[in-house]
Amino acid sequence: MPVRYPSLFIIVVLLLLFTIANGQRTRYSTESEVGCTPCFDTIKLFGIKTIQDVNRIMPTWVPVAGKDTVVVLEGMVKSGVDKFGINNGPLVSYEDLPLFHYTHDMCFNVTPDSAFQHMLAYQVFTGTETHIVEEFDGVRKPGDTTRQHDVHVEWESGLGQSNPGNPCAALNRLGKSCGFSTTGHQRGDYIWNWPTTGDWVHIEGLWIWDRGHPPAEAEIHPMRFLAIQRALPAKTSIDGPYATLVDIYASGNGGTFYNNLPGQPAFVNPVKMAGRTYNFTVKNTLPKPSANAKLLARLEKAQGNSYNGNVNLAIDQATGLCNVSIPWTDADTAVLAYSLYLYWDEDTGTTNGAVNRVKVHVKKLKIKKRKEFLTPSEFRVFMDVGGNWLFLNDLFGTKKDVLDKGLGKTYRRNFKIEEDFYINVPSGKDFRIYVTGWEADGMDLSFGHIVDDHSPCNADTKQMLHKSDKLNLKQVALHGCLDDHFGDAAAWHKVEGITTQQKFELLPQEGVNIDVCPCSKFKMEKGFKLYYTIEKVN
Repeated sequence: MPVRYPSLFIIVVLLLLFTIANGQRTRYSTESEVGCTPCFDTIKLFGIKTIQDVNRIMPTWVPVAGKDTVVVLEGMVKSGVDKFGINNGPLVSYEDLPLFHYTHDMCFNVTPDSAFQHMLAYQVFTGTETHIVEEFDGVRKPGDTTRQHDVHVEWESGLGQSNPGNPCAALNRLGKSCGFSTTGHQRGDYIWNWPTTGDWVHIEGLWIWDRGHPPAEAEIHPMRFLAIQRALPAKTSIDGPYATLVDIYASGNGGTFYNNLPGQPAFVNPVKMAGRTYNFTVKNTLPKPSANAKLLARLEKAQGNSYNGNVNLAIDQATGLCNVSIPWTDADTAVLAYSLYLYWDEDTGTTNGAVNRVKVHVKKLKIKKRKEFLTPSEFRVFMDVGGNWLFLNDLFGTKKDVLDKGLGKTYRRNFKIEEDFYINVPSGKDFRIYVTGWEADGMDLSFGHIVDDHSPCNADTKQMLHKSDKLNLKQVALHGCLDDHFGDAAAWHKVEGITTQQKFELLPQEGVNIDVCPCSKFKMEKGFKLYYTIEKVN
């Protein structure tokens, strides 16, 4: 069949080849199994032997498009709960494999913009999966193929670990960050650069297959660059105008196997931040106070910044867009931390009544159910109030220890918080209040004792996995086995209808903690309660 428009045909072919060359082709989870073969190991615990395939964690993460390929993702941070009642907004993972982590991961899901739909890979169910494969639209059977609903992204939190031998422990006990996604954090600080539901994000990082949860899902893990266009406005100053806030954070220290930390093992991959231009476009989402209003921008250094290069801004008054360009000219080890305010130069920065200012007063946290009976509970609890993240352990404990004292090691059930959060909410929008965390059991004792997840399947590797300073199964079992889920409690509030101070109680509605140890499976429903009030303020 002759081609009537050869020039158009050539263009289409070239575009197709360009798309494939840049990794923008359909991906299937079966790609993650190429070159990976079973690796059986005999596990002994209290005289009981089982044979397990450790192939799932050796390696647990496989690059989709090469370990040196940096991918870009833009889209909305997912909001709400799934059909099982589980919160799918940003959270801190209650359970991670300690051999591959210094700290628990900060995680969230992104619904990609139209230009980034190629990031949604296909999962192929083979019938060999060991986890629950029920999806939102039914039970999956062998041979079924389904497209991912969103893209999962992760970055180590840098907080919450106190176990011996962990390089993060000394700083974490003081309430300080050991880096990763919270560089510069001091005890009691809000975590300024984590997203919440409804935010728009620009992300750059490593695109990988997560083989640890078959069928493998394609995700970005770890991130190296995160820009968050906040759904909720900020004020440029106490008496200043309302603005769209864009929080920008970049660091080469993403996780265990990809970082620029000193003294790392040979299997750790250094992250080349320099020589790349990080580029994205954001907009002021607030209505113009008048047709003549001009868009202004203010850039401020934020907590943890050590970057000395340029951050270039280009404003287009006709569209209200601002392009941010960061040609990385500093060292690979530098950390970039900035907040960008976009605002109109008239009146309050928007039309009258477009934004409502509210005060959320968080009164206390009450533990209603404790798994531990004879020993204290080691809680690690995070709270999000409209994008203001707080590690609640920071509020308790002693001057030298926020993790093995106070909320971090306790028989108590009532904890006074008494914190005020001022939030700016556009009319018709909502904001999230959320609590999550974990109770640190035996698995937490092995965090930060790192092994190479690409180790060969041989006797040395198996012996390494059984070493006491890596993952001692008896030690784990005697201290409660896996970290227990504290529970997920989330509520979304609108300002409409709130005229005076209103009282609220938040508690988990669903969830079951799953553990391999006896007596470690329990319902998390109503396990704790958060007391708070909401009121409008001038």
